[in-house]
Amino acid sequence: SKMQRKRIDTWREKHPVPVAVTFDDVGYRLFEPFTTAIRDNRAKYRRKTLPFEFNKLLGNSAYGKIGQGYKDKRAYGPREQDYVPIGPSRISDPGLAALVCGFVRAVLGEILSKIPPDVDVISATTDGFLVGCPLEQLDLSGVMCQRFAALVERVTPGASMLECKHVMLQVLAIRTRGQITLQRHGNDDYVTAKAGIKPPEGTQDQNEYMIDLFLDRKPGQKHSQTSYIPLQKQA
Repeated sequence: SKMQRKRIDTWREKHPVPVAVTFDDVGYRLFEPFTTAIRDNRAKYRRKTLPFEFNKLLGNSAYGKIGQGYKDKRAYGPREQDYVPIGPSRISDPGLAALVCGFVRAVLGEILSKIPPDVDVISATTDGFLVGCPLEQLDLSGVMCQRFAALVERVTPGASMLECKHVMLQVLAIRTRGQITLQRHGNDDYVTAKAGIKPPEGTQDQNEYMIDLFLDRKPGQKHSQTSYIPLQKQA
């Protein structure tokens, strides 16, 4: 409402944030050429195509390798016929791994903290969120956002630090990574994030299937689905 908006504007006047932040961006950046190349390659292809997903996997794998070997995880080794520890990779570094996952969460937290009280936040993951307002209404003036925007500009000049992936008029939020479209926006595609649930093969309308599954669920109900044969069984 206008009254709520006025209170928010008044609060921001009393608690100003820096309008410009400069950073000492000097020196060699180890992963900047790699990140720039991945972004350039992804931009050549449409989403969900094999080349796009391949380049996305390469980019994500770099972070995975940086954080590899610090949580005592084990994986099945066909040669050993047993689960073996996953040790550090040649580029593992706990400091860099903490910076990557911590920085983006700090940016997300700063954005969420500035959302007006009359706007609903449905869910949030590591690098995205579902919110009840247009992208243009989000306040990105915070220090963390400015820092992140400056890094985005280095890697992809002219690009925005945020991207609107989908728009829905009404959503059914089941759990994290589980959002189903109840009312879509115009002719936009349905958004059906199934939270790991696989509808039976041949299901024509997966969005409607998930709505029925959630709304008609009963205590003790089980949902069967097929999966790939585990590697240890193949060996």
